[in-house]
Amino acid sequence: MQYDSCGALCESRTLGRDGELLERASELAEALCSSSLAVLLDSPRGESEESEESFCNSAEALFRAAIYGNMSLILGGVCSYRAARRAFELLHGSFCRLSEEGREFNGYIARGILIESPLLLFDLSRLPKCDLLCFDFSLLSARLTGAERGEIPSASRDPLRRFWKTWRAQNDAICRSRELRAICSAHEADDFFWDWVGLMDIKEVYIDGGCNDSFCNA
Repeated sequence: MQYDSCGALCESRTLGRDGELLERASELAEALCSSSLAVLLDSPRGESEESEESFCNSAEALFRAAIYGNMSLILGGVCSYRAARRAFELLHGSFCRLSEEGREFNGYIARGILIESPLLLFDLSRLPKCDLLCFDFSLLSARLTGAERGEIPSASRDPLRRFWKTWRAQNDAICRSRELRAICSAHEADDFFWDWVGLMDIKEVYIDGGCNDSFCNA
């Protein structure tokens, strides 16, 4: 579970499934109605009917829970542009199915993509249209530098800073059209990270404290 100072990010699988997911997400959204709740929903693994149906069931529960508070949805586990497009197609299908059934839901919540793979950084225009992008700073730093996930080596910091400065300038138009958020491991949330937050103009930060069984605001 990840926390920040103005809202919270939780993983959908920690909330349960089906009815339990709806109930727990509603409870948390109500508790944070004056703040914000972002729910991280893993995209389908592969293209099996079972995996996609499970994803749609979770998405529908979250759309229904979103009427109770300020909620946004972030898709995780996206490893390719094709996977991102397919996940957004399924989200749209869930929206349509709830509408056809006459269910009460909020299908207009902010939707975003968790950027964990450097591959997705190189052509943001190929991602489906979305409201926000959330960067996994810790994982991206490890993959961009070739280091183990953990503290960024001192020798890698200047090259990494130059990379992000160039990347941000090259993608300025797209970044300005989407809200940027970030996840960082608690032990990596140092001055280097906060400088990066300022450089990237990150609007909301989630600090991963490694807690998986509770929910709170920092």
